[in-house]
Amino acid sequence: MLKTMKMNKTLLLTALTIAATLTTALGQVPGIIQYQGRVTSHGTNFTGKGGFKFAIIETAITGDSVWSNDGTSNQGSEPTKGVSVTVQDGLFIVGLGDQSLGNMMTIPASIFSYQNLQLRIWFDDGVSGFVALSPDQPVTSVGFAMIAATVTDGAITAGKLAPNAVTGDKIASDAVAGLHLLNRTISGSKIMSNSVSSTEIADTLTLQQLDLGSSLANGTLNLWASGVNESRGTLTGDGVGSLLNLKFLTSATGAELSARSPGGKLNLWNTSGEDGVLLSAGFNGGALSLFQANGEATAELLAAETVSTGAEFRLGRANGTLTMVFDAEYDVDGNPRVDLYRGDGLSTMVLLPGGGDATQAGGGLLRLGDFNGNNLGIDDDEIMARTNGVAAPLRLNYGYTAPVVMTRVAINTLTPAAGYELSVNGQVICEELVVQNSAEWPDYVFADDYRLMPLEEVEASIQKNKHLPGIASAKKIGEDGIPLGQIQKQMMEKIEELTLHLIQQNKRLQAQEAELGNLRAHLSAVK
Repeated sequence: MLKTMKMNKTLLLTALTIAATLTTALGQVPGIIQYQGRVTSHGTNFTGKGGFKFAIIETAITGDSVWSNDGTSNQGSEPTKGVSVTVQDGLFIVGLGDQSLGNMMTIPASIFSYQNLQLRIWFDDGVSGFVALSPDQPVTSVGFAMIAATVTDGAITAGKLAPNAVTGDKIASDAVAGLHLLNRTISGSKIMSNSVSSTEIADTLTLQQLDLGSSLANGTLNLWASGVNESRGTLTGDGVGSLLNLKFLTSATGAELSARSPGGKLNLWNTSGEDGVLLSAGFNGGALSLFQANGEATAELLAAETVSTGAEFRLGRANGTLTMVFDAEYDVDGNPRVDLYRGDGLSTMVLLPGGGDATQAGGGLLRLGDFNGNNLGIDDDEIMARTNGVAAPLRLNYGYTAPVVMTRVAINTLTPAAGYELSVNGQVICEELVVQNSAEWPDYVFADDYRLMPLEEVEASIQKNKHLPGIASAKKIGEDGIPLGQIQKQMMEKIEELTLHLIQQNKRLQAQEAELGNLRAHLSAVK
């Protein structure tokens, strides 16, 4: 059985040592707590190398481990690794947070922001394994250290400090920041002449307020060039607004930032004095202009053209001629517009997502070509060829041998016939029409095994059906139309059958004429 003896004075002294050590830890003292106690093993004071594990637990709010010797304890659980400590007659002393010991992490001062902390210890005598000692020990404060937490803000005043008592070498680096100084507490009268130069000012300087000028004079800040009596930059505030002007070595203005009516403006020039970039905020909205080296504006971004329209983006050639315009709100309905121009500034393509039907007068969603010449107007389902507002022929792949391929074509109708690739509502005229029929052409009629329907059967079929056998009836033709390729094949079949019948009839006539000639000769001989 492992246990700790209740040595109240010892534990109290230990707690005082804890508070004193960590109170000074903020002054670069290592975060180490000296702790001492006594352990027994099976009723006998232990002597030798003992294994210890330590964890400081926050008990009032979360119950979590705020520190452990190897940093692995969670919610008061046993750390993974132990620390070897020498024990003599049951007594031991250890520096909690002493990194010179194996498996020991320093104790951060931040854990003492919690109000209720307890130290939990596990001990291993080398035989029984690690066992938690009880009870957990509260972490208390040193008596005189308690006053450090009760010094009220403003208690230490200038009257309590001897002259020259606080010098620069007694103030830690970055200890005094702007947020620690009251407004206007350090004025020019409290600073010795020439006592503050650029060497005394850090690279990063934060000024809460710097006044240039007064109610009787404009404020001006000049930036002077070394060795010459010339200003390379000015910051001025006057009755109109404020202006920042930066200059090149030639004294020519290179950048200007102004806050004046009708709005703020940033202007950048090149060394030749030509505009390079202009960023402005006017009454209608912001604008950004980019210029070529020759001073021509080649790109402009406008937040609004007017007080009632949307943004516009313009791109131009080196000579300033517009080549592309994106207008976010082109018309009164708020629809956008994209306009593309030729090199001479002539519009050749317009995209109007809010446009309507294509018309001769120039409507539609898309126009291709100069409107005053040949152009196309396109909307959701129409393509219209025009010439300066007048209808013009629409040519598809005109003058070239490559085919124009379309799956279905309807002419003069919006309801093409089902199952047909070309539907024409009206008359068709052409110089020649070739119908390709992949089915067998009726030369099979002349085959030796072809059964030629006798004329008696043909007559019977006509009398019954009122149309030739194998030919569609007038009713069927009226309902479905005339399939030109099929009817041509059927007509050729009938022509070939008719030809065979004529050949047969001709043979019969020749036989009859021969027989009739024989009869005439016989009659003549008889006379």
